Amino acid sequence: MNAPVNHAMQPIFKPRQDFGPTADFVAGWHNWTQETGRPEDYPGVTKTRATDSTGLRLLSEKIRVPVARRAGGERVPCPICSPNRPKFVIGLMAYFPADSGVRFIGHDCADTHFTDDFRQAEVRFRAEVQAVEIQALWTELAPRGVEMASKAVGLMTVTRPLQMCRDAFGYHITDFAQFLYRNRPGSISKQDEKTRKAVYSVAGLSFLSDTFRPHDKLREIASGIRELHRPLPDWNSDSGTSAALKEIGQRGQKLQAAIKALPKLVSEIGDARQFLTRESFRRIDRWHRGGSSPFASLLMELEGGFVSVQATSFERTYSIRAEVSADIFKALPTLAEVTFRTSKGNK
Repeated sequence: MNAPVNHAMQPIFKPRQDFGPTADFVAGWHNWTQETGRPEDYPGVTKTRATDSTGLRLLSEKIRVPVARRAGGERVPCPICSPNRPKFVIGLMAYFPADSGVRFIGHDCADTHFTDDFRQAEVRFRAEVQAVEIQALWTELAPRGVEMASKAVGLMTVTRPLQMCRDAFGYHITDFAQFLYRNRPGSISKQDEKTRKAVYSVAGLSFLSDTFRPHDKLREIASGIRELHRPLPDWNSDSGTSAALKEIGQRGQKLQAAIKALPKLVSEIGDARQFLTRESFRRIDRWHRGGSSPFASLLMELEGGFVSVQATSFERTYSIRAEVSADIFKALPTLAEVTFRTSKGNK
């Protein structure tokens, strides 16, 4: 029975006899290697010494050869530096266009003897593997692009007023939000002196963070998801390191970042907006009156859809008035509704 194929090792080349190894050839070669531990003996693989690495192409990630299946557990000969004696355990499948030779080469040997060509081949291989993965992701998610974008855009009615409210608290180091955020004892909380258990804590302190820019983040996420509205440029591995390959990589990374960031942002919004509640302000007042606060005076109130702050610290006096729109507390989608999984489990 053939050993299972590790799809991470699969070639990214279209079957073309005039180009070199086909997809079926490399898949069979990988199975043979796992079964026999003798990659150099696969039909069509050459054992001759490799001398010209011009245009070197890698056909796999690094593979640990099961040398225990070889006679005496000997290592694999390296066609770069020692074709006739045992040399390595970890190697790669490679194609040498200069002599149309397909070889199983030692990773360290290739890096030592063909440094520049080998490292360029590694970069190209990673980019091509990524491109193939992105092409598959696009094929699966593009039909859902409108739905996905609408989930992000729908959140803007929450993030816009939430960020406007946060802006009123300031982002500079001398502003109230940063002073309160810096000086809280881990979190604004009170412990029972005997049990050391929390008596109360203030939720939503992430609202005060200088990195909390929910609307800016959501606009970036929506932009990433909208990439699905445009097809990727035509590309296959024969195209080489083309502008199309670069575009696929850039747009794919933007999309992948967006679909990972959306559920995280929904969680952040759900937490941060808890700060803008009367209960949070009551607990902050209790914390201040308990002597743990760095403020000489601190008064925070939420009335009539506005939050007002009057505070004095050793640095300065603060006076803030910001609108707390009812839209900030609109129902959020569930994490399941904004987590876009593919058949391969990617998010």
